[in-house]
Amino acid sequence: MNTRIHRKHLAVATGLAAVAAIATTAVSAASGPQPLAADPGPFDGTNPANASIPTYDYDDPSRSFVVQAHFGMHGATVNDVSVGMGRSRSHLGDPSLLELRLRSATDAPLGSIDAWDPRWVFEETAGGGERMEIRPGPGMLITPFDADAESMVVYDVEAGEALTTVDLAPAIREYCLDHPEDAQCVSADLAVTASEATGTGFSVVGETTQVEVATTVENLGPDGPVDGVVDEVVTAPAGVTVTPTGSTWDADGLAVGAPREHASSYDVTCEEPGVHTVTVESTIEPALAKVADPDASNNAGTAELEIECAIPVKLDIKPGSDRNPVNVNEATIPMAVLTTEAGEFGLPLAFDATTVKVAGLRIGDRDALVTSASGVPERHGKVHLEDVTPKDGDVDAMLHAAGREIPVTASTTELCVRGTTTSGLSFFGCDVVDVVP
Repeated sequence: MNTRIHRKHLAVATGLAAVAAIATTAVSAASGPQPLAADPGPFDGTNPANASIPTYDYDDPSRSFVVQAHFGMHGATVNDVSVGMGRSRSHLGDPSLLELRLRSATDAPLGSIDAWDPRWVFEETAGGGERMEIRPGPGMLITPFDADAESMVVYDVEAGEALTTVDLAPAIREYCLDHPEDAQCVSADLAVTASEATGTGFSVVGETTQVEVATTVENLGPDGPVDGVVDEVVTAPAGVTVTPTGSTWDADGLAVGAPREHASSYDVTCEEPGVHTVTVESTIEPALAKVADPDASNNAGTAELEIECAIPVKLDIKPGSDRNPVNVNEATIPMAVLTTEAGEFGLPLAFDATTVKVAGLRIGDRDALVTSASGVPERHGKVHLEDVTPKDGDVDAMLHAAGREIPVTASTTELCVRGTTTSGLSFFGCDVVDVVP
């Protein structure tokens, strides 16, 4: 017989054996009083025949795992798991047909007990005797309750194989939510108290920008510290892709009144021009099933960030020059946004430069334009439409910038333009410059 039994299980089983012994003794004594020995040993000398009926404590928090399953020859399908409000029967003396191995949330062994295999039945033989046969079908397993045991492996000792692994966590969680007063249960209201997404909010089709998410979680009590698990799920519309699409992080040891902040980062790649909203939902749950969260309404928080995806364009500073020489005191720097076909200059999308709007158009440093659209406007306040690339027949948008206002410095290596089209889509492009004295 397997004697590797969890201490709590042994205590329950031993107690049941004692109750059974008392009941048996009372029935036997009813057939006639038996004389007491001269030395009663550890007993007080009370004659069992005259003893009062035992009084049971019906408030004793007796409970057990009740597992209903369909057992096959080499496996079992679990149909229901619950916590029953009653003591599990004693398994002491059961033959080692099934071994029920209890394991914690971290898969650490908590103990095991022997159990009768529901598939074994007694079959009457032709000669009037009995034999044991294995017969697949429905069966029930009842084991002592342990809130730390989140799974149970049902092992067939005779066949040397596991029939199934029972997930006990949902039943424990439901029980502890209904019985927070149970000494084995813990009550802690875990909450997402803040969630914020930040980033530049601007990129171009074919390129990637980052979204940073700061999430604050807290244990609002009454018990603590407890461990929490936070799941972040990212959703985005067509037009952008996000990598990764979510993450999971541990909020271990959350004490009451001690908020915990965590930062996550996601890459957002623009695939279509336009404004797209990226949403990150953060949800916290207790790491252990025995921790009951009494208020699920505050377990989630949402953060959003709009990403403006611009059309990449070809900017040609000082058309006709390969060096694009400029000086720090240059009053006017000419440049053109070219009309292009998809694939031309390596650009993913076609662009019609005649749709460039002068309102809101800005020229200047890349970082300033990307982060805040800061730059100088078109110097003349208008777009000059002309073919600046001979022989291609396309109408381009000629622009002019005040170099001293940008300002151009000795360390400037490129200039960029950011604006919108008449259809409301953003565009962005850069070209190198060679700063000369």
